Amino acid sequence: MILWTIIPTEDVFSGYGATKPTYKEIRQGHMTMIVEPDAEGYGTLVRLISPDCNDYLNPALAPGAKIRL
Repeated sequence: MILWTIIPTEDVFSGYGATKPTYKEIRQGHMTMIVEPDAEGYGTLVRLISPDCNDYLNPALAPGAKIRL
């Protein structure tokens, strides 16, 4: 593969081979939440899986929301 770019090679490949974040799966009633844990006992919601459409309209369950673990 040839990459033609004016961006320095260090910038193009920065983050390549970096460690993947660890995720935790939390089941709460009918919902499943994929959360990236933080050090202080909270986590950032990455993904919500729910059969109820109203759960997706709840701003507290939006991706990026902080939830208590």
